[in-house]
Amino acid sequence: MSDVDGPLSIDLTSNEPEPETDEGTYFEGYTDYRKISMGVARSIDQAVDAYNYLDSCHQEGAVIDVDLASQARGRIRAAAMKLIPEMRSDKDIKNKPYADILERWTEGDEEGDGFLKRLDQVRLTESSPGWLFDFVLDLRTTGWELGYLKAGKQRQNGSVSPERAINNALQDE
Repeated sequence: MSDVDGPLSIDLTSNEPEPETDEGTYFEGYTDYRKISMGVARSIDQAVDAYNYLDSCHQEGAVIDVDLASQARGRIRAAAMKLIPEMRSDKDIKNKPYADILERWTEGDEEGDGFLKRLDQVRLTESSPGWLFDFVLDLRTTGWELGYLKAGKQRQNGSVSPERAINNALQDE
């Protein structure tokens, strides 16, 4: 919380530093992918946090200032923009669980325009519409399906994954 904006505001502009690993663990995966994956995952988490904060304030009848609403909108849109190109480039999108999600975001459904267009039109200072919950949940689901929220593993030093054990055995031959 920020003292400058009052007791019911949240600082959505701060970026938490990348978590450091203990000396007793190592990351299994490509370094560049790890950085990108963690950035996308952080963006999704920030969008979820922004939505939850706004919705909670609306539920309690609190006043949402314009800066906070625009920061929340930006967090939600930024997370979607990071996911959409990969969703579109997937050659087998018709067989993927997020094909319907992409359609809801960009084309809409029987209830109206796509979530992105609705996000541009809604006044987040005034309401937290039900479709926004669905949009943010879709962000999280898509991040999971694309592997950003489950990529790589932290392992204890001294423990060997099955993949690494096979690789070590092949190198020893």
